[in-house]
Amino acid sequence: NKVEEGDFRFCGREYSQQEDFSVYVTCKDNTEKILPINFHKGVRKPDDKATPAEIAQARSVIGSLAWIARQTRPDLCYQTSRLQSVVTTASVKHLVQCNKVLHEAKATSNVGIYFKSGAFDFEESILISVHDASWANETKIIDDKLFPRRSQYGRVQCLGHPSMWNGESGAVHFLGWKSGLIKKLCRSTFRAESQGCCYAMEYGVALRAFLAEVLGLKKRHDTMWEENCAPVKRHLWMTDCQSLHDYINNPVPAGTEDKRLEIALEGLREYIWEQADGSL
Repeated sequence: NKVEEGDFRFCGREYSQQEDFSVYVTCKDNTEKILPINFHKGVRKPDDKATPAEIAQARSVIGSLAWIARQTRPDLCYQTSRLQSVVTTASVKHLVQCNKVLHEAKATSNVGIYFKSGAFDFEESILISVHDASWANETKIIDDKLFPRRSQYGRVQCLGHPSMWNGESGAVHFLGWKSGLIKKLCRSTFRAESQGCCYAMEYGVALRAFLAEVLGLKKRHDTMWEENCAPVKRHLWMTDCQSLHDYINNPVPAGTEDKRLEIALEGLREYIWEQADGSL
């Protein structure tokens, strides 16, 4: 084993530890090494299908960008997810978009994740799950067939200052993020937001259990910590959908016409009302 300090590289990421022990993480070197897709527009139209060789190049570029997005660039997650969903049937316009995203990534290759030293106390910090969804703006591909009007979701999990629990501002440290297509067809914005919330909260609940286990090592014999993570690490949910907020915080279930959606919503309400999981 080797211990590194200051500036060093590990698993494709560059770490820079400052004098105050703050840490900045980037993927600058790997980003700048990605080569663009080599193709010629000529007289081709934007909707003309890409050749197999061009699609193979696109897979390589998009895969590299997706890895970088997962490591240190949450701002690239949507674009890479969108390109991944259409790469098997890519057309000229997708090749152009892929090279454009790559150009933007290279122009900002020094951008990364910043962990400020002393921003808050780890044991007192709260877990924050943020989610959002766009309704019926994407396309899903199954067996090379296009299925339009699909919805996209995004989530971010981070540790934050405990003052944020009461609606105040505070520093955060990013822990995880993702953007992807919602598997089920959503017939309304409310459905898309609800499904996006389910994805975000399920990941957040699992992450909080892990954090509680880390903190619980100090109080291994405390049975309350084993039965419920809520007293150990508070979990704040953030949404911009007022109707979803009102439904989940209503002490009486309102019900919906869609039984499948109602089950998902009741699962979210259970975290809030039965397990004291968090606050929305």
